[in-house]
Amino acid sequence: MRKVVILITEVVLPIAVAIVLAAVFRTVYVSEDGCNFLWLWIAVGFPFGITRIGHILVPLKHDLASTIGIWFLNVMIAGLIGGVVLVWRVVRGIIRCLIA
Repeated sequence: MRKVVILITEVVLPIAVAIVLAAVFRTVYVSEDGCNFLWLWIAVGFPFGITRIGHILVPLKHDLASTIGIWFLNVMIAGLIGGVVLVWRVVRGIIRCLIA
């Protein structure tokens, strides 16, 4: 019973969230040329990385263009970190399921 709970919470649930995010943000990373995997990685990883980013850059005393650029940089960094976190969570869940 414990293996099933670990499998569902640590493997199936993050993969399901990633699939839903990939479906929602499909227009962001798919174009006429094909799939841009960097944008897919950022779009899927953002919710997993925003909690792990540590220090979010806060734009103080900047104009609108700089503020938008800084927030966009925050989103990109969180997405890149989150992609790694997602892969790590799934691998850790599979290992824990095999060990338990």
